[in-house]
Amino acid sequence: MSDYDEWKNWNSDDFATLDIKDKKYFENITRNVNLNSNTNSLEIGFGNGSFLKFLQNNNCKIVGIELIPELIKRAKDKGFEAYTDISELPKSIKFDLIVMFDVLEHIPQNEIPNFFVQLRSLLADDGVLILRTPNGSSPFGLTNQYGDVTHCTVVTGPKLEYWAQSSGLELDYVGGNPYIINEGKISKVPSRFVRRVLYLLNVWLDEFFLRNQKVF
Repeated sequence: MSDYDEWKNWNSDDFATLDIKDKKYFENITRNVNLNSNTNSLEIGFGNGSFLKFLQNNNCKIVGIELIPELIKRAKDKGFEAYTDISELPKSIKFDLIVMFDVLEHIPQNEIPNFFVQLRSLLADDGVLILRTPNGSSPFGLTNQYGDVTHCTVVTGPKLEYWAQSSGLELDYVGGNPYIINEGKISKVPSRFVRRVLYLLNVWLDEFFLRNQKVF
């Protein structure tokens, strides 16, 4: 086990498991994507494999990329097709869905434009790219941004617009994570309601701080 996955508390027993919270979250962010047996899907930086499991439950064709050898081994042991780099992917394959959760902030900023060009080359003509990253424009994103020593790039809406347009991608939406108030545990609804209110406050602050910029 590497220092990083040990710090993240990723272990082999939990790999490619899916709890109800993750399931509801993944259902929400993919609600506009038709997931089925014809969906070629790619997750870059699959970590402990919960989204791989979600894709598997939806009968998708799945490929994963991860830098940590132990995580690659766990994925392959579970029957997933996994690689360590985009360059290893079969040249002929195009993906209907590419997902990156908390990956972009780990990539040096000077490398991101070319990385987006690579992503564009991997997408099918009507493919969808979903990214999640700490919000560098919001004070509520600072804890996540600076809470990981491997984060080297601060990501904001205007930066995403630039990277998308310069690589030929169309940016449809930039916004906060969908927050699930009821994940099956009624006792947690009050605290989750309060966090939902704070989330909406975050959205308002984003608009306030970026009022003179293009907000998505």
